[in-house]
Amino acid sequence: MLSRLQGVPVHREGECRMDPRSCSERELRRQVCAELWGELDPNPEYVLDRERAVDEVRIGNFILDMLAPNARGGLTIVEFKVVMSKDTLAQLLLYPRALRRALERANAPEPSLRMLLVTSYLDKGVIKVLETLAPKDPVFFRLCVKTGDRLALVDPQASSEWPNQCYDQVDEFASKTALTWNGSELRAKGRLLWTPGTLSPKE
Repeated sequence: MLSRLQGVPVHREGECRMDPRSCSERELRRQVCAELWGELDPNPEYVLDRERAVDEVRIGNFILDMLAPNARGGLTIVEFKVVMSKDTLAQLLLYPRALRRALERANAPEPSLRMLLVTSYLDKGVIKVLETLAPKDPVFFRLCVKTGDRLALVDPQASSEWPNQCYDQVDEFASKTALTWNGSELRAKGRLLWTPGTLSPKE
């Protein structure tokens, strides 16, 4: 239960020793829940119920970091990350589905669901892909940063102040791309890959 996440020590009142850029996922979760619980959801109308929140909820082969009722009568899934993982996008899509399937099997009524990602690092490409997919259950992002001696949860869409924690991996490392286009041919690692209007031969 969430009681395991309480009682996080601080250096002085209001001062946090933890750096979200170099901590473990469990440390991030513990500190954020202790200091920033009321700010987890960007919409205060959906504040999470601290007393009934449960951490590490297993559903099939998935483990939801946290599941909590919110003030609007629904459920919120909270996922914590400390790395820019390629698995993040899949988790944000699969976890709400897994929860719905579990509720169906239990013949339980279907509540409204929200998905929250609280992370130290975020690939902006994840946001763009989800905007395109427009999943049934809304997904919200909270970037955990350190401002002075305090932690803060900020909107990654307005994260220009923390370029080392939130960026698009495709654009940031564009120089490492193995694809080249010379105006008529697309090559991968120097090898001809594709030309417009040309059909690949059948095997």
